[in-house]
Amino acid sequence: MMREQLIFTTVFLFLLFTGCDTTTPQLPQVITTIECTDLNGNMKSEFLVGEEFLIRFTIINNSGKDLIYNYTLPLSNIYLKNNDSIVSQQYPQLPIERVFINDTLKKNSSIVNIWRAPSPPLSSTIVYLRPGTYTASVFLNIYFTNANIDFYIPSTTFTIKSSFTVRKPNIYLYPPTTDTLLINIRFPSGGHIIQSEPEYGTGWNVIVEPSGLINGTYSYLFYEGETPDLAQYEWGWCVAKDTLTSFFRNNLASAGFIEKEIKDFLDYWIPLLKDSPFYIIYPQNNADINKMIQLSISKNPTTLIRLFYVIKKTSKPSFIAPPHRTEPIQRRGFVVAEWGVYLMSKH
Repeated sequence: MMREQLIFTTVFLFLLFTGCDTTTPQLPQVITTIECTDLNGNMKSEFLVGEEFLIRFTIINNSGKDLIYNYTLPLSNIYLKNNDSIVSQQYPQLPIERVFINDTLKKNSSIVNIWRAPSPPLSSTIVYLRPGTYTASVFLNIYFTNANIDFYIPSTTFTIKSSFTVRKPNIYLYPPTTDTLLINIRFPSGGHIIQSEPEYGTGWNVIVEPSGLINGTYSYLFYEGETPDLAQYEWGWCVAKDTLTSFFRNNLASAGFIEKEIKDFLDYWIPLLKDSPFYIIYPQNNADINKMIQLSISKNPTTLIRLFYVIKKTSKPSFIAPPHRTEPIQRRGFVVAEWGVYLMSKH
């Protein structure tokens, strides 16, 4: 009995004086990070509709020793959430066969997964992520045998903002007889309506008279919207401020707009175009506009006239290649006419 006590006391004193820890040693932690950057690697949290950017997910081994791990492809899958729903992910379709791979993460090294985003939302035909706030997170298919990956897999939040605001498009409708029409605005590359009159809701369902009177009250449908900038900048005009009225009057008339539609344009826009000596004006025809804003009407118009202007201030005259000359549109049958403006403030 005395011998057993002596052995126990000796072992206890040895542990006490040598400072040995009798607890189970903790496994090293593997750190993970996720961040959004522009294509040059600069950290950002806001991007324009249609702008490409990078989402970078990193697994960092700063434990001071090599770490063994195994995984199935893909090792990590980045996904985007909006309003608690997954809208896009790096690998929408995972491999059918699950291949297990063993590897070693050397000390002071990292595993990096970079996704050039954004991709279109799942089950959607639109090209870009719509404006809104998104969270980027990660699915992990990796297991470390001699380390713990940090339990909290981080996420990062970023915002998609519209890059263009189309101001005061007016839609004029002239059916041959009084008719009920359903009109929808679509943003094929992302975007949304900011305001409208009458209230747009999920679409305009209106009664239109041959004179163009809508619901017995409105002369036109009005809306403003945000879209990606897909306008053409190859041709246009540089116009002095003092000649804007005559320029727009002639240009709108040659495109097929009638006097009351032209007067509405001039009454609204000329007073707003006063703080620059010159303006560069890029016309957008129906094909250009359709990349950004599509107009859908329950009954197809016989004549469709759509003309938007991108207007940019400039302090001095600039040479702009003039547009190709086109034949004036002849208005006949059911006529729909729409004008609008993208006003750019930068010189």
